[in-house]
Amino acid sequence: MSLSQMAQDGMANERAGRLFWTFFDQGIVSAGSFLIQLTLARLLLPHDYGVFTLIFSALLTLQLVNATLLFYPMSVQLPTATDEEKPGLLGASILLVMGLSLLLTLPLAGGLIVFGLDHVLLPALVFFLAWQAQEALRRGLFGRLRHRDALPGDIATYVLPAAVTVAIGLTFSMSIVGALEIMAVCAAIGICLHARALTIAKPSKQQLQAVARSYWQIGGLPSLGNGLLSHTRLFVVPWILAVHAGPAATAGFQAAVNIVNLSNPLIIGLGNLIPQIVASTRGRGLQNAWRVTRTFTLIAALPIVVYSLLLLSWPEVVLGLFYGSGSIYLGLEWPLRLLVICTLLGFYVESVISFLHGASLVGHAAEVNLYGTISVLLLALPAILLFGIVGGCLVLIMGNLLRLARAQLTLSTTRAGPCPSATVV
Repeated sequence: MSLSQMAQDGMANERAGRLFWTFFDQGIVSAGSFLIQLTLARLLLPHDYGVFTLIFSALLTLQLVNATLLFYPMSVQLPTATDEEKPGLLGASILLVMGLSLLLTLPLAGGLIVFGLDHVLLPALVFFLAWQAQEALRRGLFGRLRHRDALPGDIATYVLPAAVTVAIGLTFSMSIVGALEIMAVCAAIGICLHARALTIAKPSKQQLQAVARSYWQIGGLPSLGNGLLSHTRLFVVPWILAVHAGPAATAGFQAAVNIVNLSNPLIIGLGNLIPQIVASTRGRGLQNAWRVTRTFTLIAALPIVVYSLLLLSWPEVVLGLFYGSGSIYLGLEWPLRLLVICTLLGFYVESVISFLHGASLVGHAAEVNLYGTISVLLLALPAILLFGIVGGCLVLIMGNLLRLARAQLTLSTTRAGPCPSATVV
């Protein structure tokens, strides 16, 4: 075997290893998230589970600010930084995340009080801050492509809460406050485990300012706008359902979403991997970076298609398996089928968006999401008023169809273009 063949085999093995640990880690995270949602859906009354779903969607909205302004620039900067730069860069990133998270608790507190949920204020604030710190450290490991090392902390943060909730639910009654308290404690454990796997240096004031400027140049308003567009498209339906038919309707929609989200390890795993890979390989051209992206996407597509066919063929069996033979959620066969179609359409689009993020073409990614979000905003209310949950699912399918068309057009015009440069601190 020639040296070039050995080198190619080594690169292929390394790529396969990265892909495996990325999907495995995200599988752990998604499994834990699914189990906590499933457990709460079974332990809480539909009204209470709907309220929990709305609170958690609000927390995800706030996390979006960190994800677009800080986590995304981290994913681009860390892979290209030198070993000497990484500890200080990571330390500055964590300080920025915690500072911004403290500011984000203000609208969170105000919203909970306005909606009469002040009894969940303290556990919600503590959980949010612990969760953001854990995610910052987790992204620090991802930025070095150390997905395997993130496993212990991710197990503690996402799987342990599900196990504790199940154990407590077998003996005692569960509440929204109790669920948030369990999740906060487990996130704190995850922080400790992630921190042990990282080398973090305290940044100077000048370095902190330089990192903040650099992150704003990479992300900034285009990144935040893109995230808000994508987030609005996903969460406008459950919120309109809550206003129109009450939290119990949101609980039903979320119950169907939970099952579809079992494909998230592959979809989110690609989103965690592709930007770093593109950022580190785009010096050889965006066409080459897209070929790598397409390879990872095709590998992930097969299990998603198989799982989707299972849900499309026997939705009632799957609903009964997860929620029990006497569950009120058994009548969600058609919403589940429609959400499966929506996910299949969105899978390819998310790969394109991840590619655009890695290539620092955030504005183009925002254009893709804009088409889907506008259609959902225009159609969601009349569709839900006429057809309820089914109408909301149909609108989401329309949004993804428009995103797919725009993503293909954007991809054809950008992948052969020059590579934008990223500012490195």
